[in-house]
Amino acid sequence: MFAEKIFFDKKKYAAIASLSSDIDRVLHGIDSVLLNSYTEGELSILSDEISKLTIRMREQNALLKQEKLKLANALADISHQLKTPLTSMNLIISILSERELSRREQINYLRDMTELLSRTQWLIDVLLKISQLDAGVITMDRKRADCAELIARAIKPLEIAAELKLVEIKATVAAGAGFYGDIKWCAEALENILKNCIEHAPENSAVRISAAENPIYTEIVVSDSGSGISSEDMPNIFDRFYRSKRNSAGYGIGLALAKQIIISNGGIIRAENSDNGGAVFRIIINKGN
Repeated sequence: MFAEKIFFDKKKYAAIASLSSDIDRVLHGIDSVLLNSYTEGELSILSDEISKLTIRMREQNALLKQEKLKLANALADISHQLKTPLTSMNLIISILSERELSRREQINYLRDMTELLSRTQWLIDVLLKISQLDAGVITMDRKRADCAELIARAIKPLEIAAELKLVEIKATVAAGAGFYGDIKWCAEALENILKNCIEHAPENSAVRISAAENPIYTEIVVSDSGSGISSEDMPNIFDRFYRSKRNSAGYGIGLALAKQIIISNGGIIRAENSDNGGAVFRIIINKGN
C-alpha cells in the first residue's frame, strides 16, 4: 500500500514538473507547447485553465504586435508629412539669407513661409486630435444641436481660404433641422470636409452644403464642382494618409479625422460622385437621442 502511494505520488509530481516545464516554455514564447495532454483529475482541470489563459495571452500578444506595427507606420507617415513643409521652409530661409532680393520677392517668400507655417500648424492639430480620439481620452458631449449653427461654425474658419480660391460657399438649411451629437466636434468634421471640397473645386465655382431631416435621421450633404473622385481613390478616400495619385494636394488626414468624429457621434459618412461632376459627401446622423 505504501509502495503504491509512493508510486502515485511520484507520478503526480512528475506530471506537475512536466506542466511547470511546459508553462515555463510558454512564458519564453514557444508557441508549439500544448497543455491539453494532462487528462487526470485536478491536474487536468488546472492544465485546462492554464491552456485557456495561454490562448488569451497569445491573442493579446498578436494584437500588441499589430498595434506596434500600426504605431510604427503612423510615426513614419507623420514624419513624412511634417518633413515636406519643413524642408520647404528651410529652403525659403536659405534663399532669404543668401540672396539679394527685391522687396516684392521678399514679400512673396514670406507669404509662402506664412502659408507653410499655417499648414504645418493645421497638420499638427489634426494629428493631435486623431491621437486623442484613438486613445479614447475625448468624450463626445452629445445632445440636440441646430444644423444652422453647425454649418456656420464649420464655414467661419474657411471664409478667407474660399475667397482667395474664388470659391463661393452656398448653404441651404431646412427650417428647424437639427441632430444629436457634439456640435463642437461635428463642426470640426464638417470643416475638414468643406476644406477638402474647396481645395479640389475650380476657381469661380461653388461648394454647396445642405442640411435637412426626415422622421428617422438628419442628412448633411457637401458637394463641389471639381473633377470628382476616381474609382481608384473611392475605396480609400477616408483612409489615413491616403493621397490621390491623380491629385496629391493635402495630407490625407482631414477626411480620416472627419469620419472618426462622425462615427464617434453615432453617424455615418459616405462619398460619391455627382451626375454633373464633382464629389459629394453625405453625413447621416441621428436627429434625436
